[in-house]
Amino acid sequence: MYGQAAFRHPRQNERYPTHAAVLWCLCIGTLASSAHLKPDNPCDVQRHLDHCIETLRRNTMCRADASVDTFVWTDLHAQKPAMKSTGTRKCVEWNKLESWAFARKTVCDSTR
Repeated sequence: MYGQAAFRHPRQNERYPTHAAVLWCLCIGTLASSAHLKPDNPCDVQRHLDHCIETLRRNTMCRADASVDTFVWTDLHAQKPAMKSTGTRKCVEWNKLESWAFARKTVCDSTR
């Protein structure tokens, strides 16, 4: 399911849907691996990274998590404290979301 619709190269003005959560995971993966990319076209990679950052920024702004996280010095010689997540969060059951989404996936007809 990951990216089946997200990274096809559609014809002009043709759109392929993907679930936002999948897109966010793809963006996080892209950002995490970006230091290791050796692209043929650095401009394309930069545009993709900019898109990912903007997508994650909008998601964060729209769905702000009000949980409280704290920072604690676990090593007194460290220059920065470590983050300790003490907030209560309810995570989605990913397998259920994936099953639901897969049952409703868009099939792209490449013969048109």
